[in-house]
Amino acid sequence: MGKGGGVKSVMPEINALMEDIEKISDRCDRALDNLIHFPTFEVEFLYRRIGELISEIKKSLHAFRHTRFTIHRTNSIYYSYFTEQLNLALHSLSVYQKNIHKRWYGQNKCNPSSH
Repeated sequence: MGKGGGVKSVMPEINALMEDIEKISDRCDRALDNLIHFPTFEVEFLYRRIGELISEIKKSLHAFRHTRFTIHRTNSIYYSYFTEQLNLALHSLSVYQKNIHKRWYGQNKCNPSSH
């Protein structure tokens, strides 16, 4: 597909990203329900993965903003949908990140950025 692919051409990528976000969100829910019994490596993995996903979302949103004006009318619904989904995911991942940081690293007096 050439440059005119627009949003539809990134749909598989975005769908894969959304699946990753959903899996991590489920794991975060389980972890936050019983954080004290979660292994350190698992919490650190989740924290790091959330950071990576937040970065991927921001890159996707940035790319969307720059392609918005070349998107055909038929693709605008995809643009709106994905932008909304990514913004919601960005918000919920940020909340998970904050909660893990506060509840895990706060208790263990250990800074995740030092790992």
